[in-house]
Amino acid sequence: MDRHLSVPAVPPRPPARWDRPAPSAGPSALGQRVRRLGAWATALAGTMPLLAGCASGLGDEPTFGDLGDQLAFVGSELSIKLDASDPNGDPLQFRFESNVPELCEQGTCRAGITKDKGDAYLRWVPRPRDIGEHQFKFFVTDGTHVVDRTIQVEVRSSIGYNGLPRFIQPLGTGTTLDLGRRDCFEFDVIVDDPDSPGVDILMDPPVVEGALLKKQDPFAATFHWCPRGGAAFGSSHRTVRLLADDGVNPPTKKDFLLVLRYPAKPECEGTPPVITHTPSDWNGTDDIVLTAQVSDDSELKHPPIIAYSTTDPGDAPDLSKLTQISMGPNKERPGQWVGKIPNPFTALTGNPAAENALYYVIAYTDADDAEGPCDHTTDAPSTGTYRISVRIPNAPMNGAGDTCDECHADSQCGTESDLCMRMGTQGQAFCLPGCQDDSDCPSDFECSGGPVPSIDNRMGRVCTPVAGLCMPE
Repeated sequence: MDRHLSVPAVPPRPPARWDRPAPSAGPSALGQRVRRLGAWATALAGTMPLLAGCASGLGDEPTFGDLGDQLAFVGSELSIKLDASDPNGDPLQFRFESNVPELCEQGTCRAGITKDKGDAYLRWVPRPRDIGEHQFKFFVTDGTHVVDRTIQVEVRSSIGYNGLPRFIQPLGTGTTLDLGRRDCFEFDVIVDDPDSPGVDILMDPPVVEGALLKKQDPFAATFHWCPRGGAAFGSSHRTVRLLADDGVNPPTKKDFLLVLRYPAKPECEGTPPVITHTPSDWNGTDDIVLTAQVSDDSELKHPPIIAYSTTDPGDAPDLSKLTQISMGPNKERPGQWVGKIPNPFTALTGNPAAENALYYVIAYTDADDAEGPCDHTTDAPSTGTYRISVRIPNAPMNGAGDTCDECHADSQCGTESDLCMRMGTQGQAFCLPGCQDDSDCPSDFECSGGPVPSIDNRMGRVCTPVAGLCMPE
């Protein structure tokens, strides 16, 4: 078993006394040994009560708590809390050994023990070559005693794996509450996990004060939060961290942005943000890219949002009823923001040529008021929505999705052999090129060992990142 030390390491034990050279065997030496044996016997008799007292202290060694077998996925960090305690309150040190091949190379280890707020954790991001079962043996010492615990860690591929829970709702990346229309956030949280009898739907700390998740059935819950009193004031943007845990796989996570919109107050100081956008029709199955110039009298503290629908929401749209995504800055054009709407019409590929309407609003709420009510909001357009046409070709067509571009349908990826693959534990999917062997793949990619299922349940071998996951921008 290869040894991989973390810091601090367990101090080595001193050599045993019987490792010393034996005395010569001459007659005088023999007499000396007999006399010594008699002296040792007398000394041992006198120390028997002391030895018995030491034996009663054998329970002073540290003990491991709940430390069991683990399941890990390629490209996702495995974090194992090393739960251990000492009856005397002595400080503890940890190290580990593992049979993972090439875990440490040229003095650098891919796994290590770190401290966080007084707790020790093993942290490791497995690579594709680590797929399989491995042993990790952990040691803990209080400086005198050493105790060990061995566990099994199974590493699975994160490419195309469909055993993880998957969020079906809420759609998008957030929602907006207009306090001039209603008092509370409320939306359904629905999870798909066909190989499990149910999932736990939870909120990861820090939890929004007063927010509740009420379980409706084994795969659904309702989120409810009424920002009353002091909770209604402060930041106009809060993030809810949703978790879906089937008890077998690592929990699936979804961050969901809550935007509070306060009724306009003419007496508030400052000026509202300015949004400039030119709508344009879209052709094809790729995700719909929208750009806008967004500026304010102070630095933008939060990303602008796009709220969209495939049906007309009317002249006074309620953004809480639309699907919301956050925009990101265009690094090449300061002041410009970019949003990608998952193309809702990709399923129409292969049908007769269709022209489909998409309705949307671009909005930004500034942070002029530290307590919230005097924040300014701008909608573009100021009334109603933009409307564009999304045209889908009348024959099967693959999109322009390049390697590791985010996707939600196979038709968005390169050629016919390229597939949209789920990766990791966050519910994301990325385009990967098809392959027969490693020579078909870009550098830092390798051909999968066998066919894997795509997001549309097509099977094929694909080029997978050596690092384990695509890294979205």
